Amino acid sequence: MKKYVFPVAASFCLATIGIFTKLIGDSVSPFTTSFYRVFIGMLFLFPFLFLERKRNLIKKSHLRPLLVLGILLSVIFISFLSALQYAPVTNVVLIFYTYPLFVYFLSHVFLKERIAIAFSFSIILALAGIFLINYPFDIGPYTIGNILAIVSAMVYGSFVAYLRYQEKFERSSVYPIFWSMLFAAIILSPVPFLAGFGDFSGRTIFWVLGIGILSTGLGYGLSSVSLKFTEAHKFSTINTVFEPLVAVVLAVLILSESPGLMTLAGGALLILSGLVVYSEIRKEFS
Repeated sequence: MKKYVFPVAASFCLATIGIFTKLIGDSVSPFTTSFYRVFIGMLFLFPFLFLERKRNLIKKSHLRPLLVLGILLSVIFISFLSALQYAPVTNVVLIFYTYPLFVYFLSHVFLKERIAIAFSFSIILALAGIFLINYPFDIGPYTIGNILAIVSAMVYGSFVAYLRYQEKFERSSVYPIFWSMLFAAIILSPVPFLAGFGDFSGRTIFWVLGIGILSTGLGYGLSSVSLKFTEAHKFSTINTVFEPLVAVVLAVLILSESPGLMTLAGGALLILSGLVVYSEIRKEFS
């Protein structure tokens, strides 16, 4: 059952990114927030690196693939946040959640993973639900932002598939995500000097710690653990189903956002998509 518990838990943590971002507001630049996210997340995972049976100091033979993961992680953050500078959140988020399609393709081509029909149907329902939640969808005036969002989705899909590839060779589930975050933090380290370190008056420090520890450290850490037990395309399906659904619920409860009719219709499709996933899980345990 842990092969499904970890992806759901990871989805919950990742769903809090939008909440913490809204709470941070204009106090910290989104580019600087990206650096704080990956740096704090890395520090959070550091003790767990040494709880493994082997002291997971980086090996010379792993330097290149982990550097690739760090570069991918940096590009994901930068492209996603840059997209938000040009296009509305609805556009960017909707396009970003097409990333499982890239995971599906890469998993089939490079990892030789079989894609079940039920999971393919589930991802279609989930994407349709997300579309309704974000309707109306106008791509006309926001071409640059939409292109950057597509880049972010493609790179994140590559990150998930490549991390799955790495997990087939690594015993430690913390090892690849920690070192990729370290490389990403080094790459993003000049950002605060260029965009400013931010205003930490009030509760901003707690929201920054939250997005670093819960959303990034724990979220990506659980994602890495999930890929140790779960096929990449199944993880991406579960993530696409539960993460936006949890994000909507949290927005209602914490930010007092009122979902409209289209949001409720999209939420219904997400729930139906979740039931499809659940039915597939029951088949595996029957």
